[in-house]
Amino acid sequence: MEEFKTPGKNKENFANKEEIRYKGKIFEVISEPVEIDGKTFNFEKVRRSPGVRYPLIITKKNAS
Repeated sequence: MEEFKTPGKNKENFANKEEIRYKGKIFEVISEPVEIDGKTFNFEKVRRSPGVRYPLIITKKNAS
């Protein structure tokens, strides 16, 4: 089992590099670089506004 390694200075460089790819009324898509085992990957996540719930779409086919 590997020892837990505290994040180095390199992680601090990536911490504030969020880029907003799309911004709408309900949510925004954010791209964030993450370093894993020396490789850099771009992760995308969705951030929604406070009070927004995901809509529940019910069609006649699904209604009971």
